[in-house]
Amino acid sequence: MALATHVTDRFGSASPFLRNLTNHDDPDAATLNSTRLTTAATDAAAMFIVHAQVIYNDADAAHIAAGVTGVIGFLKRWSTGEADPPEMVQFREALGSIAKVSSRKRITPTHADPPDRIEDLFAGVTPTWPSTEEEL
Repeated sequence: MALATHVTDRFGSASPFLRNLTNHDDPDAATLNSTRLTTAATDAAAMFIVHAQVIYNDADAAHIAAGVTGVIGFLKRWSTGEADPPEMVQFREALGSIAKVSSRKRITPTHADPPDRIEDLFAGVTPTWPSTEEEL
């Protein structure tokens, strides 16, 4: 399912909210402007590569949730002229969170599997304690 479809599924294709956002230059429009909605969805999907360093995945719920917010953010930016509507800020924050767990830049664990018992974790380690207050 395309990102634009996820947006209309959430708000409804007859939603006055979407109709007004996609037709900011035509307040008398009776239907939403699907071309403008699709363009916003394309732009939002492109931002996944820039900010999260991953390709938008339509099967990932986190991608869909962030993408819907991004589409609304782009539409608000275009309709109001506001550089950073709240939805765009939320969108970039969501992409940052996605990048932390999914991107090529994420730090992958380098340790082996954890031991079965906590005692095994400290096997061969002898604790040392300071003998004087000066060593503290």
